[in-house]
Amino acid sequence: VMEHTFFSSALLFLISIGGSVSAQTTVEKTRDQWSLFVDGEAFEVKGATFGYDDDVANYPEHFQELKFLGVNSIRTWGTGPNTSELLDAAEKEGIKVMLGIWMRHGRPGMEADDRFNYLEDTEGMEAMYTEAIATVKKYRNHPAVLMWGVGNEVYLNTATDKEKKAYSKLLERICNKIQKLDKNHPVASVEAWTFGVEWWSTYVPSIDVYGINTYGAGADVLPEELAKQGVDKPYIITEFGVRGEWEIEPDRNGIKPEPSDAKKYETIVKGYQEWISPKPSCLGVYVFQ
Repeated sequence: VMEHTFFSSALLFLISIGGSVSAQTTVEKTRDQWSLFVDGEAFEVKGATFGYDDDVANYPEHFQELKFLGVNSIRTWGTGPNTSELLDAAEKEGIKVMLGIWMRHGRPGMEADDRFNYLEDTEGMEAMYTEAIATVKKYRNHPAVLMWGVGNEVYLNTATDKEKKAYSKLLERICNKIQKLDKNHPVASVEAWTFGVEWWSTYVPSIDVYGINTYGAGADVLPEELAKQGVDKPYIITEFGVRGEWEIEPDRNGIKPEPSDAKKYETIVKGYQEWISPKPSCLGVYVFQ
């Protein structure tokens, strides 16, 4: 209980602040309970997203602070020129990394004004495939890597079913190849809520772990939604926090009110203790910061 309380309190603070031998990560199911293991030891993800990729000089401070707060894993959305240093800094503090592999969006969305054509741009798709595989080959033996996170909210930000199907086929090609190249780390893909589940279930069997971005009480009802779609795979809440501004109704002046600090605290505490940790298919959470 003390461990859960400390982690929950720590995550409130996160919201307020805005060449070695590879460790082996496995996902196992015993009866109805899914569990994550690192080198044979049970590992529940108590994580935070990490958006300070360019702040290399302060990596030591960032990771020391995260460790102090009880965080044992971070999630990135992609890789870049500082990834090796980021992994080294995380490893020094014993923090594991869900390493992101960015996949382009089919239409402008929350992250960037991208408009990739999954129906016609075969050269672009080949470039994404090549870059993804190169990323895995480069970092698969780093001991800080926990698992791979391929794509983020691509289905949400892709317009038509034909485009989503084309993306799904590329995603399966990438995930399947990663499984062959790296037996030590599971493959996840990340989507907003359950927008990708039907596509994953139909076209992307090589995903080991479903990454779900959800805010507020959505985490509580998520197992029911996944069960309705016949999902029998573990999941991680890959972004979590209070309800997003896109879900909040504006007041009479057209302003969307900011949740109070007390509401934020309540959401993180209740969310982790009641909506996330007890769920038998949930491997943990990354709080969005």
